[in-house]
Amino acid sequence: MKGDSTSRGTVALIVTAALWGSNHVAGRAVRETVPLPALVFWRWIPAAIILTIIAWPALRQAWPAIRPRLGGLIAGGTVGVGLFSYCLLGGAYQSLAIEVGFINATTPVWVLLLGRWMEREL
Repeated sequence: MKGDSTSRGTVALIVTAALWGSNHVAGRAVRETVPLPALVFWRWIPAAIILTIIAWPALRQAWPAIRPRLGGLIAGGTVGVGLFSYCLLGGAYQSLAIEVGFINATTPVWVLLLGRWMEREL
């Protein structure tokens, strides 16, 4: 059974990477017909609704811990999802999808460098 679990995990990672990478291509493809803010909004609203429905039981249970941190969570989500998506797709509107993909592939390096820098600042 372990091999089956490993195979499913590998497939899930490949599908995740393909879906993530398709953002650049989709953003580039619709740049002439869909305004950037509308694309970001309509990309995340259905996802937020679906994820909320799936996570609802856990959210209700964790609400006492979430409530005092709600403002920070909303701010973090707005920047981490909204602003990131706006910038990433905005780049795809202006650049080739392959260029955006290459730059986005360096994200782990930037996270590491910024994390190290912020660690020193704290």
